[in-house]
Amino acid sequence: MRDNTWLTEKLIFIHQTYFSDIIDGNEIEVKFGRANRTRLGSIAIREKANKRMQLDRRKMKFLNADEVVSIITINGYFAREDIPETVVEGILAHEFCHFVHGFNSMRPKSFRNPHAGGIIDQELKDRGFGDILKFQKRWIRKNWREYIKTHQ
Repeated sequence: MRDNTWLTEKLIFIHQTYFSDIIDGNEIEVKFGRANRTRLGSIAIREKANKRMQLDRRKMKFLNADEVVSIITINGYFAREDIPETVVEGILAHEFCHFVHGFNSMRPKSFRNPHAGGIIDQELKDRGFGDILKFQKRWIRKNWREYIKTHQ
């Protein structure tokens, strides 16, 4: 079974290999969440002093990058080793792209909408993540529904 340390190492690898130019922003944590049928991953920003409480946008304006943490949560099903590592890498990279584009991070927003015009997929392709992205999407499309049925 995969754990949060494994997930953190994957995120570090993705950051160093594909996003090495991204050196600013706030701290990031990554963890497995609960097993979920529809949500593969998510990113949220929280105040370090109270990570459980959702951060109000108005309050965020008065905080600096040292006071907040972005938390990437990956579907708990992906902790199972029978799901290909490449699928987890694709989901993790997708969520990291949101961070890079300024969604749920202290980085400036690059776009108005987090998924406008396929910007996440384009960013991943531009950074050399195209084959992993293609494999991840194909695997999810072909296998996810059946996987959920057999592992509930």
